[in-house]
Amino acid sequence: MKKKWLLLLFFTFVHGEEKPFTPNTFISDLFGSTPVDCIYLGMATYHIDKRWRDRSDNWNNQCLGIQYKSMFITTLINSHYNRSYTFGITRDWIGFKPNKDTKITFGYRLGGIYGYGAELNKWAELSPILPIYQLCSQIQYKRVRIEFSYFRNLLSVYLTLVYGEY
Repeated sequence: MKKKWLLLLFFTFVHGEEKPFTPNTFISDLFGSTPVDCIYLGMATYHIDKRWRDRSDNWNNQCLGIQYKSMFITTLINSHYNRSYTFGITRDWIGFKPNKDTKITFGYRLGGIYGYGAELNKWAELSPILPIYQLCSQIQYKRVRIEFSYFRNLLSVYLTLVYGEY
């Protein structure tokens, strides 16, 4: 497994886009870069923890939303069939283009989600908006992008369409 990650990182630096050298600070590297603008057209989820899988059976979350200049806002049907809303920022840490039509990126998403009641999440007793922190990976071919994300015990797959420059 470790060898696969090292090969992926090597491939990223060797075959990535040629960019002029600009010195970065640790903070700018941590913050990341602006991802592409896109429209979210669907989302499927899988709960890793069996206890959550037994309590929720909605894997098709019917996500619809937009991402513009790192900011995103979406609406979806959560795993408990409740309407939820998410918002926040998305950033890319690293990416490369294996060819002119394909782009692979890795990054993160930070924000909030509204729509979980206290009966489903103990933190919802304190605030109706719960924090989101996700690790993300995107594979894009021309204007179609598949995004994979991980949050606590949840794996998600999004279908997005890229608009503007890609």
